[in-house]
Amino acid sequence: MAIEDAAELASCLRHTSAITEAFRRFEKRRLPRTTRIVRTSWQLGRVGQWENPLLTSIRNTAMRFLPDVVSRSQMAWLYEEGSKE
Repeated sequence: MAIEDAAELASCLRHTSAITEAFRRFEKRRLPRTTRIVRTSWQLGRVGQWENPLLTSIRNTAMRFLPDVVSRSQMAWLYEEGSKE
């Protein structure tokens, strides 16, 4: 994320000499992506920390039977969108 932020900020600074405007542009461009990443990470972390034996058993079983294509498609936006920006 830090490398993406640095590249985007450099791009924004190249497009305007006004630093305040460059940071507004940076925030507008980065906020949706970083918000989605933080939310997804928080949700996955929360599920990963379950301690209830029944819930962890259900979670672990579901993960074993989840086709690889599902998890790849759900995370594809992380890499594909990052490379487009």
